[in-house]
Amino acid sequence: MAHNKKRKAEANGLDEMDRALYTTFRTAANSISALYTSSLSLQKRAFNSGARHTTEKLLQWAISQAECGEGAISTHDLVSALQAELVVLEGEDACLVA
Repeated sequence: MAHNKKRKAEANGLDEMDRALYTTFRTAANSISALYTSSLSLQKRAFNSGARHTTEKLLQWAISQAECGEGAISTHDLVSALQAELVVLEGEDACLVA
């Protein structure tokens, strides 16, 4: 009879340890999930911010061309301006990697 009580107490102790381990694991998993969700949101916001910044720069360039009396902006001028901007951005990316 004493053996049964001892086994039952050991089983209860294991159940409590299992519950504690499960709770700890669940908390860690939820934290990782929240961190991942947050990083996706921040990545999207950063991408949108970059797209907005680039669009604003292109708009400013187009306005400055119009103010200089260019009238219509040629496709060649637009392509050249965009290629120049890409060169600048590639240089900035290279600096971030180094």
